[in-house]
Amino acid sequence: MSCKKCNSDIPENAKFFPECGNEIQNEKDLINKCSKCGAELPEGCKFCPECGNKITNSEIKNEEKHQKENEIKDKKMIIIQKIINLKLMKKH
Repeated sequence: MSCKKCNSDIPENAKFFPECGNEIQNEKDLINKCSKCGAELPEGCKFCPECGNKITNSEIKNEEKHQKENEIKDKKMIIIQKIINLKLMKKH
């Protein structure tokens, strides 16, 4: 993974980009990069579109991890919305 702003690579659990110092706030701040040529990788690809390098399991696992995190966030938001709706209905 790397920063969209400064293009620096980041450690897996980093909270800030090491080159630019910007905080990692969400997945939109990150891009998947080929470990061989550095090209941006489209979501779900198994080979780099630039150099043909096979995407490693760790690169795939990072992508899957972020997808799962987003799914969890979406489910949490739905639950929060339902709770708010229930509280609003009780007031009426």
